[in-house]
Amino acid sequence: MGLGLKATQFELVEGQAYVVAGLMPLNSDSNTLYLQARDSSTKWNPLSPLAIEDFGPFSNPRNRFYCQIRVKFLCPEFDVAALVVFVGEVYTTAHQKKQWVFVTDGSISELGSEEASNSLLAISFCAASVDDSFAPVNYNLKGSIVGFVNLIKRAKDQMNHLWVAEATENSDYFFSFEPPHCLHLKNAAAYAERWAKTSNLTIEKLKVKVLSIIGDCN
Repeated sequence: MGLGLKATQFELVEGQAYVVAGLMPLNSDSNTLYLQARDSSTKWNPLSPLAIEDFGPFSNPRNRFYCQIRVKFLCPEFDVAALVVFVGEVYTTAHQKKQWVFVTDGSISELGSEEASNSLLAISFCAASVDDSFAPVNYNLKGSIVGFVNLIKRAKDQMNHLWVAEATENSDYFFSFEPPHCLHLKNAAAYAERWAKTSNLTIEKLKVKVLSIIGDCN
């Protein structure tokens, strides 16, 4: 469903039920009806708590992400504020351009050293090989705290003890944790930043772990 004005999108609360007026049908398939908002002429009115009681549970709002501790409780789609440990090179497969970015959220401080790699999250960015609009993640992001939103959780890489996520066309990343971007990740970003300032040795070990993984894959 298109929301129309971006300002309207940022005012909406995930998990809140709304009565929506002024939508236009676009198309549909067997399972989905697609609607288009018409900018300011579309009205979004939140339902009262009493009215919401008539609806069954239909939403599980996303939470901030801790690689080791909370991943098992996550929805398939999630957001994360994390330190970028390594930005891989773009490479091309048969039909795709692909790039891997490795991050950690600082939860390693709560783990034993033997479980360090469990705090790494590998994020896959990809596009069709003929897509000239594909913008690689900049290598200068390494060492920065970045908010990634609308990532899709994938199966864990059991061999390398890595959590894995995929960035889709709905995903994005931000450096600011103020409105209208990643305000809900502000505390997680502050935690990751404090951890990074006192964890240089651990971060270097994670970089070595990433390089060993990449080397094994080549």
